Amino acid sequence: MEAGKIYLFVSNHLGVDLDSLTLKLMDDYDSQILGTIEVAGGLANNQSHDDSLSLAGKTIHNQCSVILEGHSPGGELGPGEYYLETTVSFSDSLSVSHAQAKIPPFTKTLSREVTSDDSSIVTSALIKSGQLSLSIENHTDLEAQLLIRCPDLLHQGEGQTASRFLLPRESVELNYPLEGYELQPEGEEIPQSISVNLRAELPGSGEELRDFDQNDSVTASVEISELVFSEVTGRPKPTPVEFEPQTEILDLPEGLEQMHLTSAELYLTIYNDADFPADLQLHLSGDNGKEFDISGRIEAKTLPHQARKTTIVKGEQELADFLNPFPDEVTVQGQAIFNPDYEGGHISQEHGIYGEIEIRSPLSFAILDTAEMEMDIEEVDGEWEEADRLKRGEVTAEIENHLPVGAQVTIYIGEVGSDTIYTHPSTITIGPLRLSAAEVDEFGLATGCSQNSFQESLTRQQLRIFDNDLLYVAKRIVLFPTEAQGGVSIQSDDYLKIEATAELSVELGGED
Repeated sequence: MEAGKIYLFVSNHLGVDLDSLTLKLMDDYDSQILGTIEVAGGLANNQSHDDSLSLAGKTIHNQCSVILEGHSPGGELGPGEYYLETTVSFSDSLSVSHAQAKIPPFTKTLSREVTSDDSSIVTSALIKSGQLSLSIENHTDLEAQLLIRCPDLLHQGEGQTASRFLLPRESVELNYPLEGYELQPEGEEIPQSISVNLRAELPGSGEELRDFDQNDSVTASVEISELVFSEVTGRPKPTPVEFEPQTEILDLPEGLEQMHLTSAELYLTIYNDADFPADLQLHLSGDNGKEFDISGRIEAKTLPHQARKTTIVKGEQELADFLNPFPDEVTVQGQAIFNPDYEGGHISQEHGIYGEIEIRSPLSFAILDTAEMEMDIEEVDGEWEEADRLKRGEVTAEIENHLPVGAQVTIYIGEVGSDTIYTHPSTITIGPLRLSAAEVDEFGLATGCSQNSFQESLTRQQLRIFDNDLLYVAKRIVLFPTEAQGGVSIQSDDYLKIEATAELSVELGGED
């Protein structure tokens, strides 16, 4: 016995007093005395006495007896019925540390709650991945039929159920994939929890005696892995979504590194396909050492199956410092905080937020320093006369400038098609030829054009380049700084026109 008492009651109806009385509790199975009670001063006639014995630490069997030992000084007895009355009873609460008994059928019910530490409130959610894990131990010598039920996890509209037969002293680990299940927690209090109910039915031992220990029981522990949902209805907590850094190359015409944009605008267009708004925070960093931050509210969609478009525009004054000098690369990173106002709605894995950043400029700029550009090298294919028969040669170039900036043009004719054409000793260099800027109106737009021409005779050494069947022509253009910091604007019909011709004289029979 772990704890408990046995109560003894004795009443004297012997017709004489007892000057001594001892009560002994004996286990009838092995005649062991479990305890002794001595009634102090004995027990007078027609008097009673009650007492108790602790059973803690004692081993008892199914049947016990009370042995009474006493002494009476004697006395006169008249006619009548004389006896000692005894009553034995157990306390209402008995704890057994170990027993051997016929165990009746019984049922043990366990309830476990898996509590979420998230402040989101889920009304219903479709599970994409996750697992329910149970560790169950049968610490008895009896078989057990286990029934598992999760009322908050639904499959085809019914709560998740499973059953398992356990052998005596068997321990099992059970794992149930939850993909495709619907989660419907009861209530919207925070924190929310998922209930798992277990019912263990033990059939008992029948007429067979079985050992039974106070620690014998059926125990269970429950875990639910991190759940990933494909769609959720409820009130998600404000959730940040990080954007991985992305670097984009800004492609400017070569030679315009010194260009200072004066009318650029940045357009950030975001499409939100979710029922929840988002607070956007973007950070742009250029390889020019400049940084620029963009923030704003991305509104939730209002029409089904149609993402909502939000456009954030940053103008010239805000971009002036970031784009000057103009960066070759810009890295964009940041985050969007979904449902910043902690509202209810629906979201699925098909929903998302996406967008684009565009820098627009009408090519309105100021050139702070000379800008040099090298145009594509062109091939010129022709059947030339042998160089030793060429007597004279002359190259003529005509240039027309319809740009609102001054320019200088140099033409190179060579036998190599790479960048070495500019320095190769056989290359013919024409120019440089300088042109003034076209006249402009009050808005910095070209209204006319400036012209210039160039003519140069070729030496006999230079004429030898025409021994080649294939020649290459390169052009180097220099744009001069604009006069005003406010800059000028280039239109789609502005141009710089270059025309060059070579006129050769061939000696035929002593005549040109």
